[in-house]
Amino acid sequence: MNVVRNLVQSPRTQSLRSTSDLSDAGLIAAGGTAPIDAIAANLPVAITPHMAGLIDRTHANLLHHFGSAAGLQKALAGHLAATVCDAIADAVR
Repeated sequence: MNVVRNLVQSPRTQSLRSTSDLSDAGLIAAGGTAPIDAIAANLPVAITPHMAGLIDRTHANLLHHFGSAAGLQKALAGHLAATVCDAIADAVR
């Protein structure tokens, strides 16, 4: 299931310094940049690569890749079914 493996992003080498950087990294929900933009108008915004790595962004990534928890469950069920069928087919041969 390559999609699940791809959810783990490679470590960043540069700080996230804009709302678009934060959004691209999955740290801000789609369409949720307005509150951060309001803060960034008066204060610097920066998250180091280390800090970004500590932030749990699984939920946003799951929504991005699967659309919902049900979408993840459907993909997982399909993967498990295919794996079981392949194992049975190999055993019969």
